[in-house]
Amino acid sequence: MAFVTWFSADPRSAAAFYANFGIVFRQEQHGSGPIHFAFQGQGLAIELYPANEGTTAEGAGTMIGFEVTDADEAASAAKANGFGIIADVKATAMAGV
Repeated sequence: MAFVTWFSADPRSAAAFYANFGIVFRQEQHGSGPIHFAFQGQGLAIELYPANEGTTAEGAGTMIGFEVTDADEAASAAKANGFGIIADVKATAMAGV
């Protein structure tokens, strides 16, 4: 996989959330396109773009795994910065996949 594009109603806030897990985005804009946020590292590029107006997440779901030194510490940092965690933080066998 070379890149992933995520769409968010608030890409700036999403970028701040992912920073809690060591994924630091930089703001970009190509020509007259939308302002968005990009991360590139470890052979993967991730971009956060604004979702089209009216787009909802109801019924949709994405599970994202992050490799961190201490999952509880990362979740605590996210909570301390005002972000909610909607599922229990747990270690999985998926690391490194």
